[in-house]
Amino acid sequence: MTEKQKILIVDDRKENLIALRQVLGDIDTEIIAVTNGNDALAATLEHRFSLAILDIMMPGMDGYELATYLRGDEKTKLTPIIFVSAAHTDEHDVFKGYEVGGIDYIVKPIVPEILLGKVRLFLEMDRYREEWAENLRDELERRYALANIPAVPTTNSNNASIPLAISDQFIFDTLAQRYGETLEQAVENLILQSGHPIGKNLWALAEELGKLFASARDVAELHSVTLAKKTQNAPPLKSKAIIEEGRFVVLELMGYLATYYRSNSQE
Repeated sequence: MTEKQKILIVDDRKENLIALRQVLGDIDTEIIAVTNGNDALAATLEHRFSLAILDIMMPGMDGYELATYLRGDEKTKLTPIIFVSAAHTDEHDVFKGYEVGGIDYIVKPIVPEILLGKVRLFLEMDRYREEWAENLRDELERRYALANIPAVPTTNSNNASIPLAISDQFIFDTLAQRYGETLEQAVENLILQSGHPIGKNLWALAEELGKLFASARDVAELHSVTLAKKTQNAPPLKSKAIIEEGRFVVLELMGYLATYYRSNSQE
């Protein structure tokens, strides 16, 4: 990842924003600080954020409502959100925060060491995912070319060059869910020796992708989106296992897709 990671911090009190900046000052990131939800949403149109730190109690649009908007937008739906809450926050507030997409809580007064530990972890996972996504796209494009995959006649040929995530979001999300389940099973096989039929599941998925004339970019996007979702709320060790095992799973899927295209070109 060549671009410096960015953190969005939102609090209606400027003194709190200054305090947060000071705490995060030792981390090599760009911090965008705003005082309300509308400015926060505007900032997401111009920047890609690796993390958002939201105060809950704000006039107008509170932190919960802002988080709901962030989760509903394609660009920010996977951005990790840390809520900053008052000391009197009860279990209902905590549950509501998780319900709208928060992944962690920090209670005032903020303990710098605790906040820094959480922020560094989320930034590391974001950096790992982004670097993997970039490397994966390059690797899949290379393998796609080396496989010399022929064009397959399709009734949807006019949309062949349009990414699947754009041409049919519902189908893409359905396939991503199936791929995510297979990825989880692959991790279970690795850790628990569960014996899930990973190859069979990936072949069935490759057939569906082949019928849609999916490209290497589609597979890379499928993997990237699924990886982000599966690691978002997972413990660090499980996240690492998902990412590591995902390397082999996505390449196996790509191999099955190449086989599908070659076999169909000979019919």
